[in-house]
Order: sequence, then C-alpha cells, then structure tokens
Amino acid sequence: MASGGAQVQAWIKAFQKLPQEVRAEKMADVVLEDVKRTAAAGTSPTGVAWPEKKDGGRALANAADHLSTVVSGSTVHLVLTGPDAIHNYGTGKDPKRQVLPTILPQTMAEKLTARVFKLFRGALGIR
Repeated sequence: MASGGAQVQAWIKAFQKLPQEVRAEKMADVVLEDVKRTAAAGTSPTGVAWPEKKDGGRALANAADHLSTVVSGSTVHLVLTGPDAIHNYGTGKDPKRQVLPTILPQTMAEKLTARVFKLFRGALGIR
C-alpha cells in the first residue's frame, strides 16, 4: 500500500498535467451540443421561445444543422451559417431569433463543469 505522502505526490504530478487535459478542444463538443439542443427546440440559448414565422410555422427549423465550432487557443467559437445567421441578430424585416449565446447559459455552465470534473477525476485516477 502506498503512503499518504506518495499519493499526494502522485496527485501533484497529475495536477501538473491538467492544463493539457482541460483544453478548449475538450469543451467544444459540450458547447456545440447545448446550442444545437436549444436551436432544435426553437429557443434562445437561455430558453426564450423564438417568434413563429408569419404563416404560424416553426422558424429556423434547420438552424441546429448550421452550427459548428472553431477552437482558437483557449476559446471555443460558435459559428452559425446561412440565412439563420441573419435571424440571430434580427433586422428591420427579420425578427430576432437568437441562436448564439451572448452569456454563458446555466445549462451549458453545468455541462462544462461536469466535463471539467470528469477530466480532473480522470487525470487524478479517481472514478
């Protein structure tokens, strides 16, 4: 059985590896999944329902398919393409239907926290 001191030293070595473990690349899928979830539901990232189309139909039905991520350094960038991008901000003609978050939504924060803890546990060898 290892001594308590040996275990602490092992954890210190594991913590030194964490900057390599907890990187933006390992968070991008969480960010994308959460934003795709709200877009598929027809809501803003904070859960506000989008205005319907003029004919009463569902607006931006395929917005989730037009989302992707780009990782740059320690930042995850969300990219929205096509006509859906115009609706994210709205125009005089097109109502605003926010797809991209401007703040960190609670659900995304919880999922990112869970991912970080999972990576920490993995780096420390804790299940």
